[in-house]
Amino acid sequence: MASYRELADEIIELRFEVIDSGIGIPLDVQKNLFTPFTQADSSVSRNYGGTGLGLAISKQLSARMGGEIGVHSEPGHGATFWFTVQCRRGEVPTVAAPSVQPALEETARKLNILVAEDSPIIRTLIGKLLKRRGHVATMVVNGKLAVDAVRDGLYDLVLMDMHMPEMDGMTATAAIRRLSGPMSLVPIVALTGEATDGQREICLATGMTDYLSKPFEAADFYAVIDRQGAATADSDAHPVTADGA
Repeated sequence: MASYRELADEIIELRFEVIDSGIGIPLDVQKNLFTPFTQADSSVSRNYGGTGLGLAISKQLSARMGGEIGVHSEPGHGATFWFTVQCRRGEVPTVAAPSVQPALEETARKLNILVAEDSPIIRTLIGKLLKRRGHVATMVVNGKLAVDAVRDGLYDLVLMDMHMPEMDGMTATAAIRRLSGPMSLVPIVALTGEATDGQREICLATGMTDYLSKPFEAADFYAVIDRQGAATADSDAHPVTADGA
């Protein structure tokens, strides 16, 4: 139990009490309890433990903080140990509340991204993440639709799920790479829930340019998008001519 009272010069005295319902302490021995190594009686150390140095140290600490220590007790009715300390009111520090959602940097270049994903939950998640960065997302639900979309449109990036109905991600990637024109070179990021050894190498071997394992953290997702976006911007700034120059 704790209480306080205000003293002069903005000093506050705090009082703490610890109450038990034990065997109690006779009045004639209470005055010696705060002396080092004093026992309440000869049986205490065997049955209940001794006061030892603990109360003596507590008395010294209380005194150094401008307070006192004491006990109220009688045999058979437990005991109340109390102590006081003096202090000043502290100022409550102003701490800025952390953002519930981490701040995300805006990317300078907005991308036109094709998302091939059959899971509506993951499509919704990816759509929200891309929208936060100002990217434009087009959604398809299988690999065949992804190939058709790349053939008919210009995309900066394709996010390709590996396992989809009608046509899986690997087959769709191979079909895109066989297209004629610049659309065949579009960066393709594999989205897969398989975390087995060598999965990344398998994806890259089929013509994909990057790899992202599901489930993913927002930071990892944006890192892949930014990396591929930067690579696309660099290739646009330094086009390759027919003679390789």
